[in-house]
Amino acid sequence: MRNRGGVGVLLMAGICALAGPAQAADTPTSVAALLSGEGLTAATTTVLTLFLIAVLLESALAVLFNWRPFVETFNARATRPLLAFLIAWLFVDRFDYDAVTALMNAVQGGAAQQPRMIGRLLTAAILAGGSSGVNTVLVSLGFREVRTQATEVPKVMPDKAWIAVRAEQVASEGDVMVRIGQPDATPGDALPLAGVINGGRGTATALGRFFLRDRNRFPAFGGYEVPSGQPCRILLSARRKDGGEDRIASAPLDFVPAKGAIIDLTVRL
Repeated sequence: MRNRGGVGVLLMAGICALAGPAQAADTPTSVAALLSGEGLTAATTTVLTLFLIAVLLESALAVLFNWRPFVETFNARATRPLLAFLIAWLFVDRFDYDAVTALMNAVQGGAAQQPRMIGRLLTAAILAGGSSGVNTVLVSLGFREVRTQATEVPKVMPDKAWIAVRAEQVASEGDVMVRIGQPDATPGDALPLAGVINGGRGTATALGRFFLRDRNRFPAFGGYEVPSGQPCRILLSARRKDGGEDRIASAPLDFVPAKGAIIDLTVRL
């Protein structure tokens, strides 16, 4: 990052030298204005202020995003960006804060453009990205050399596969036992117990499952890791809705997952 920032400054300085002093004086918004002391100081102050506000908002929202009822109720990947943008927009609107327009005024030689809706929207989006998002801006400008660790979506290992099962209880009720293992000559109930889906009414609509945690899915997020290229069997069972003593079980699902596969299944009981 240090080399890229240095090359950028040298390139800009070369352009200014080719432009000549006369052209720079006649054009207040020329490249020379971008490298002026006041413009660079104002731009640096704007970006650092944006970074500090983003850190404060991120720390405040961490209380909500790490709250157990929030984690166990909502789909974080769908709701956190939306809530972060709404809170950032309330902040921007309340304080009439437009960092984008202020930055453009700084680099355009002290222009006096008033805050605009597009500027406030972009400012709110940058703040919603958190300190890691603003840190990316600082790295691109050459002010920082080390990136902060951003939140990444977990990925399947090349020699593994992910399996997820969603249970639709029609003839059964109560907790659903999810058994996953390798098929063999032993009865299905001998398969290892991978997890339990708590019985109850799940999220009915696709939009609801997008924003809320699907309680009829195992696992709740991501996938259950199994070896790839090996036979795999899945069996679900739960007690009968009619009160019978026997448990109702799904037909065994046998397959061989490919490397890096992500398999989502829906099983009716």
